[in-house]
Amino acid sequence: MTETALTAFGISALVLVILLSGTYYEYVSGRRLARRVRGWFDRIVVAGVEWWEKVITHMVRYVLQLGWYYSLHSILRALLLGLVTGYHALEAVFERNRARTKALRRELKHRKQRTHLDEIHDHKTSTALTEPEKKRLRKQGL
Repeated sequence: MTETALTAFGISALVLVILLSGTYYEYVSGRRLARRVRGWFDRIVVAGVEWWEKVITHMVRYVLQLGWYYSLHSILRALLLGLVTGYHALEAVFERNRARTKALRRELKHRKQRTHLDEIHDHKTSTALTEPEKKRLRKQGL
């Protein structure tokens, strides 16, 4: 395992030294070695870089746009939740008011069927003296 790793490292180091020396020679001489091969590799590298640039730009643009949409939807969801909560609270108040109104209408209807004379009669019968009390008061002379 170590021998394979050392072999791969040695080959990579050798290729790096060859590439660096070739690049140095081109820099010193002012001309390119193996123009066709270098041009072909340059086109491949430029195409790859352009593709990655397009992918990164696309991802950044749409990730930011998606984040903006998620933020907007979170705000709208919170607003909707507040409206729903307020609606339920008001609905409960309206239901209580509706029940109270029905009770008051029933009471009013019941009262309209009875006149004030009925009320006086009910009061008179509820506070009337019993027969023994009437006899006792007659004896006392009141």
